[in-house]
Amino acid sequence: MLSIQNLSLQIGGRAILKNLNFELSPGQKLALIGPNGAGKSSLFNVISGKIPFQSGRIYLNQIDISEQSAHQISRLGLSRSFQTSQLFPRLSVFDNLCCASMWRTRRTHATNPGKGYAFWRRLSGRKEVIENAEHILDLLKLHEKRQVYPVHLTYVEQRCLEIGMCIASDAQYILLDEPTAGMGQHETRLVVNLLNWLGPDKSLVVIEHDMQMVFNFADQIAVMDQGQIIAWDTPERVRKDPRVQSAFLSPDLFLKDTELSPISSHAKLSRNGAARLEGDE
Repeated sequence: MLSIQNLSLQIGGRAILKNLNFELSPGQKLALIGPNGAGKSSLFNVISGKIPFQSGRIYLNQIDISEQSAHQISRLGLSRSFQTSQLFPRLSVFDNLCCASMWRTRRTHATNPGKGYAFWRRLSGRKEVIENAEHILDLLKLHEKRQVYPVHLTYVEQRCLEIGMCIASDAQYILLDEPTAGMGQHETRLVVNLLNWLGPDKSLVVIEHDMQMVFNFADQIAVMDQGQIIAWDTPERVRKDPRVQSAFLSPDLFLKDTELSPISSHAKLSRNGAARLEGDE
C-alpha cells in the first residue's frame, strides 16, 4: 500500500500541497484530475523522491520512504513517467526495454548477484529479459522500430515507449504524468489497452486531462484543487458530484458517451479546469 500522511509542500513560500492524506491499495487504478497548478505533478515529484517536502510522511508497503532518494524508492518497486519523455537516447527501442526488464529481474533475484544489472553477462543469455522486452514491444506495436533510436520516433511513440519501460520494470506502483498528452484517438486507445493489461497486483496513478481516457480505465478518481484533494470516489459518483461538475467539468460532458470511439473530439480539462472539446474555441 502507498500511504500519504499529512503531506505539505511549500516552494518559494507558496503552499503547493496542503496537509494531504490518502491511501492507494494494491491493484487500484486511480486517475488524478484537476486544473493546472492544482499540485498534481508536485505530488508525483514528492512521492517519487524527486523533491523534498516540509512535513508529513510517505509509506510504501509500510516502509517509510519520506527521506529516501529517487533511486532508492525505485528499487522498492515504484516507477514513474514525466510530462516529457525520459529515455536512453543512445540505445535502441528494444535495448531501452531490455534495460527496464533487467531492473525487473534485479528485484526478482535480489539475493543473486548474477542476476539483474549484470553488465558482464551477454544479453543473448538473458532469456527472461529478452522475452519480457519482446512482449512489451508487441504490446506497444513497435516491432518494426525495435532497432531505431528514440530520437527517430514520433512524439507519440516516445511516450508509449516510456510507458512500456515503466511496465517492463514490473514495478508494483506506477505513476504516469499525462501519458496521452498530444495523442489522438487511436493512440489513446493503445495506452488504455496497455494500462488495462496490467495485472491485478499493480497499482496505478495517472494524471490526465483526457476525460474519455479517465472514464475508460480508472476505478477511482481523485480531484485536486489548490494543493488539496476535494473529491475521491468511483468514476460514476465523481461524474455526478455537483462540486466537481461546478468546479471543473462541463455538465455536458456527463451527458455524452465517454467510451473511446473513432471520433476526433476528446473531452479534456482546460487550463482553468473547465471541460472542453478539442477544436472548441
